[in-house]
Amino acid sequence: MPLTEDDTIQHFFPVWRERSNFILVARLNGPTATLERKWEQIWARQIEENLFEICCIPFFVYDLALGDLVTTASINGKNYVIDDRLKESNLKIFRIWLADAAQLPDIILELKRLGAIVEMRGSDSRLLAIAVEAGETTDNLRNVLSEWEASTLLTFEDGTICRGDS
Repeated sequence: MPLTEDDTIQHFFPVWRERSNFILVARLNGPTATLERKWEQIWARQIEENLFEICCIPFFVYDLALGDLVTTASINGKNYVIDDRLKESNLKIFRIWLADAAQLPDIILELKRLGAIVEMRGSDSRLLAIAVEAGETTDNLRNVLSEWEASTLLTFEDGTICRGDS
């Protein structure tokens, strides 16, 4: 059965669009596995027949990051489904939901100043996915996000279920 827009979450502004040459899908996992849609579109760069570099920041799939190297397989009649992560990038993923869309430009500017790569979910969305180098930069960003969350500016989550926090 081919994928349709109805069962697949799409990316409209992938951060490495210019590097990508392929679109994969990933099965929703973790807390998002209960969403109505079951798949997330993942922009990628094909390296070999079934080896790809992730070129977007996942909004709903956990344990997958911008720059990861993944393999694909055919699953339930669907082709190019992410099957395994061969190499993790050094990027940590966070997702944030803004309380007020009017804050979007200021938040994006500050996130970039803090060293984050930012992907918008859509032009009218309050959901952002961000990637940041693991280590001290991650710790600094997590502290800022926690402060913003405490002030009710936004809520955030770590895009990791199984990976370590470093």
